[in-house]
Amino acid sequence: MVNFFEHIVSTIVTRIYLGLLLLLCAESNVWAQTENSEYTPTGTLPVIYITTDSMKPIESKTEYLPATYYIDNMGHSELPSLGSSEEPLPLEIRGRGNSTWTKPKKPYKLKLGKKTDLFGNGKNKHYVLLAGYEGRGFLKDATCFEVARRIGFDFVPRSTPVEVVLNDDYIGLYLLCEQVRVDNNRVNITEQEDGDTIPENITGGWLIEIDRNPDDNQFEITQANGEKMKFVVHSPDSLSPQQWDYITNYVQKTDSAVFSHNPYSVKWQEFIDFNSLVRFYVMNEVVGNIEAFSGSCYMHKERGDSTKFIFGPVWDFGSSFGNSSTWHFIYEPPYFYAQNKWIKQLARFASFQQRVRALWHRIYPKLFLDMPDWITAYTRKIRAAAIQDSNRWPESPSEGQNLRHQSDLMKSILATKTAWLDEQWQTYNLPGDVNVDESVNVSDVTALVNMILGVVEKNEIAADLNGDGKVNVSDLTALINIILGIH
Repeated sequence: MVNFFEHIVSTIVTRIYLGLLLLLCAESNVWAQTENSEYTPTGTLPVIYITTDSMKPIESKTEYLPATYYIDNMGHSELPSLGSSEEPLPLEIRGRGNSTWTKPKKPYKLKLGKKTDLFGNGKNKHYVLLAGYEGRGFLKDATCFEVARRIGFDFVPRSTPVEVVLNDDYIGLYLLCEQVRVDNNRVNITEQEDGDTIPENITGGWLIEIDRNPDDNQFEITQANGEKMKFVVHSPDSLSPQQWDYITNYVQKTDSAVFSHNPYSVKWQEFIDFNSLVRFYVMNEVVGNIEAFSGSCYMHKERGDSTKFIFGPVWDFGSSFGNSSTWHFIYEPPYFYAQNKWIKQLARFASFQQRVRALWHRIYPKLFLDMPDWITAYTRKIRAAAIQDSNRWPESPSEGQNLRHQSDLMKSILATKTAWLDEQWQTYNLPGDVNVDESVNVSDVTALVNMILGVVEKNEIAADLNGDGKVNVSDLTALINIILGIH
């Protein structure tokens, strides 16, 4: 009898202990990512409900999980309402991103069960959910896409803010966005067949990306300056040896032309579409995207021997809108992403600088006059969802509670950066004009020699003519070639 009562008491104590343990775990947020029923959509934005099969967690960036979805647009016309809780639609979902995938709040890649027109621009299966987890993340991508539209890109990914419920868990504010793909309504070029070997076919279309992170379909070149440069092929998906040879050789030829020592060379224009390059550069300079030309930098090429690399579409602005009391161009130190890539060399060409100034004078300030109003309106639109997101992810640096401050800061950065650019691009030193007298002649040789000998202070902006970051005898050779017209 005593043993029986001891067993009963032991069982009761064990259950009480387990109950207390469960309570403590809940209070310490151990299961916060799967049990957050207190957080619900605000209803101020469209809501996407996603449920994976058996509610499996999404743990891979390469393997899709089967799932279903439905969209309740909550009366907001940016998205159509699709499906319902009773009749959801088929979907596949996986993770995406590089550093963003390591954050508590994850970004996702969506593949709809059938092509669907979400933005009124044609049907497609492929979309992404950007998490906006980093500082000012709720505002950066949408604002940069708007700047790109104003500057005049053929295609800028359409997007809209949404709230997301994944496996009955409210996971916050996201930006639903078109994925960069070859398509009539996106990157509108000929879609090259996988494994093609016909010489005229493999001249295009190509969709490639300059990137730093390891990826599938990636190749690497050694630049003329000795630095490594990685490229990812996004279309076609699977390449024949002939396709690999074509694209690597074309990129290598482009690199050789870009690194011409003569700043009056036009050889690089045989490989790169001039207008798209200038538009891409100016746009990324305006928003201070220090990763431009080194990561998430898309280029595409249509079929044909005479076609060139077109820069774009624009993508990924996590490193944009940094605050600075002393501005620099994105290819100059102390920034460390773009300064060793093509843009630093391209910026040395006289024709490039002239075209940049011409574009700038057409767009500034009129295209940016109402950008502060646009940012204000967008901030108001997402405010309630941003605050709820911050409640859901209290460790997030996006600071939804201080969204107005972040909005004001972005407007201030945009205003000061564009004013600084306007000041820089009002004047321009000719390549080779070492003594800055608006001509290039023998007097510049004398000035350069004095700089090399230390007689006068070095002016690296004017005197580093070969772009190697130094002022020495090799710049003297480059200057003489400029004066003699040797390309």
